[in-house]
Amino acid sequence: MRNFINKLIILFNRFYILFIPTLSSSLIKKINLNNFSNSIDKKKNKVLILAPHFDDEILGCYNLIYNNKKNKISIAFITDSKGTDNKINYDFDTRKKESLKALSKFENIQNVYYFKLPDQGVKNNLDLLEDKIKIISKSYNFVFSPTFWDKTIDHKWTAIVSKSIVPINKLIYYRSTYLTFNACESSFFEVCLLKNKIESLKNFKSQEHLLLKKQPFFSSYKSKSGKIYSVECFLKATDISNIKKINFNTLSIFNSKLSESFTCK
Repeated sequence: MRNFINKLIILFNRFYILFIPTLSSSLIKKINLNNFSNSIDKKKNKVLILAPHFDDEILGCYNLIYNNKKNKISIAFITDSKGTDNKINYDFDTRKKESLKALSKFENIQNVYYFKLPDQGVKNNLDLLEDKIKIISKSYNFVFSPTFWDKTIDHKWTAIVSKSIVPINKLIYYRSTYLTFNACESSFFEVCLLKNKIESLKNFKSQEHLLLKKQPFFSSYKSKSGKIYSVECFLKATDISNIKKINFNTLSIFNSKLSESFTCK
């Protein structure tokens, strides 16, 4: 069944890629003008990214890291990322090496922390997570977290803890998938050539069955010159009231894409 579903996803991706939208010049301008640097104080900042699993830092924040070379960026990996599937067990060291290889091209990575909480077990270790985030986050100007309405359980509880600790003016949410929140509701964006992000995701060979390399296509656009760009969306905690719909249903996969591509003003 899994192979059948994967084949369907691949076929859908190939069909979708042929129709990656060419956005209006006004929307492209909005996406390119509203980025992290233009949304905060211009001084150099220290940024902490909370990544529940190895690969979340690339899926949600690759463009952010790539475009903000003047800022010192650190990453805290919350779980051991070993997985809980009886048929698939991942080795921590293997997943750690994959992540380090993906991050190796960046010179602005300052620190990497490993909390090693059990994969899918963050909810059962909230006190420990709270202590670690409380200690580390004090050293950073901004903390990037998954959202507290994320459907992935470790993402959700990481965000709930960070929301209770990190001051609201320092907390920024990133998307684990394009369904997390609508691009139109974002506080700012980070844009990079799609091929660069995909190349980085190729390092996670242990996760190839999850088709990680396909996911960025769903948050991308084609410029008039024909180049395809990846778009990452971010939401300041202070802007959370802008979210119109938090609990997505199965139809959101279509509604969200249409909203992002065609109805943003």
